Amino acid sequence: MRGRSYGVRGDGVVRVGEEAGWAFAVEYGDSTGTDRLEEIASGRVDAVHYLPMSARPPARFHYAKNGVLTCGFGIGEEHRRWGTEPDLLLLDLMAGKVLHSGGSQNFSPSREPHMAYLERSLGFLEQRFGLSLPRAVLGEARLPAYAVRGTPAMRTGPEPDHEQIKAWAAALGLTWNDTGGRVPSDVREAWNHIARQDPEETASRQKPTHRRAAWLPTRCGCSRGGGRPWMLRS
Repeated sequence: MRGRSYGVRGDGVVRVGEEAGWAFAVEYGDSTGTDRLEEIASGRVDAVHYLPMSARPPARFHYAKNGVLTCGFGIGEEHRRWGTEPDLLLLDLMAGKVLHSGGSQNFSPSREPHMAYLERSLGFLEQRFGLSLPRAVLGEARLPAYAVRGTPAMRTGPEPDHEQIKAWAAALGLTWNDTGGRVPSDVREAWNHIARQDPEETASRQKPTHRRAAWLPTRCGCSRGGGRPWMLRS
């Protein structure tokens, strides 16, 4: 699934399924879940939305119910909360050692790696809401996919430029498991971005320069893809 356009509205796709009592959708490209979270949560439905980010601003969590954004915060900035009930999870955040007593400061023991704190925060959300999205479900299962914006190229068979892109990535030491002739979405996004910046050299299959290499993911595989999950339960 391809689709993201830089700086403009592009194509958006969602993959949907059900796991552990939750219906879920994983968004790719320029999707619409964040804009429609309150609509999704209408009719006595609970909806959880997680927006991953690589740096700043931080990844964000939102919880909506009965058509209202109830609470939200940045992962790693849980002391800054918003929504109609911003303190809904305050006691749980303190009990889970995500926030100090009072909720105005993050709980972070000295010398604790920042990643350990982020994992504790995300682990708290998984336990609090009973969330479960195994890697096998997201990366290996065949799930229905729908276009929600634009006209994404949603092929199910081998992609015609698979071997070209695979050779291009291999020149940087990046490989992935057999995907039936499909390019992993994170590699596809990097390829599309570079092609827009330097189409002549990309078309000639020249070895990528260091500048281009910076746009490739540090790891690639069928289980990755930059998806943004949201889950709902009635």
